[in-house]
Amino acid sequence: TIFDPLRMDNSFYELDKKAHDYAPGYRWNGKQVKGAYRPVVEYAPAGLWTTPTDLAKFVIEVQLAGNGKSEKVLSTESAALMLTQAMTENSHSRNINFGVGTFLSHKGSNHYFFHGGDGSGYTATYIASRDGGKGLVMMLNTENNALIYALINRVAQVYHWPGYLFNEGEKIAAVEVNDDLLDAYTGQYICLEQPLNQLEVKYEGHLQGIISGGEDNYLEFSPLSDTVFWAEGTRLYSHTTITFQKNKNNEINGLVMSNEDITTTWVKKHK
Repeated sequence: TIFDPLRMDNSFYELDKKAHDYAPGYRWNGKQVKGAYRPVVEYAPAGLWTTPTDLAKFVIEVQLAGNGKSEKVLSTESAALMLTQAMTENSHSRNINFGVGTFLSHKGSNHYFFHGGDGSGYTATYIASRDGGKGLVMMLNTENNALIYALINRVAQVYHWPGYLFNEGEKIAAVEVNDDLLDAYTGQYICLEQPLNQLEVKYEGHLQGIISGGEDNYLEFSPLSDTVFWAEGTRLYSHTTITFQKNKNNEINGLVMSNEDITTTWVKKHK
């Protein structure tokens, strides 16, 4: 119904290790998944094996159907349901807009739809414009997904996706920050607005963050100044900054996570 009309010739639900080319999955720590991959029994949400090219064919078909230019597998009405906001969910780092089977974002008249996913040893996402034919599909055979949106942002910058970036190229600059100063930022932080969410900041040559509790995420920090950092991760909205705060004794006691969707305050836990 879907694969044949769209010529998705490398998409299937039963992996044959001898007949199919596939990439083995790798854990966060760089170790290969036992047996190369973990079989998934839940076919509907997580059982599809495919390639970026095949998935791009489907994404393009959604774009065409949404503009009334094709009905190979989707009617224009069905595509409209996928591309129309049905509900919004608020998290600590962004407001998430949902269509039917899609996530949605828009800035003015520029609309995008996207969906990401991850599993044991893999992560993937697609993002596409509703109009104008912009988009990409990215798949990684690793659970370390922090840079996937950083790469998407660079593609959007090079190919001039309308409304996707917010002067991002002007904000990212090569700023050197003293290693001792960066080490002072490490520790555990708790979100005041959503206390279940905790952020662990680590320093391993550069600052990294792991959010756990209510909304898991892995972050990479890039310094914009001594106290302000660009934060990139798969579940963060584009254009997110982390601003570390100090008390009267010049000690780091918290941070503010902010983008144009939402701002949250985090307090550092005492050792």
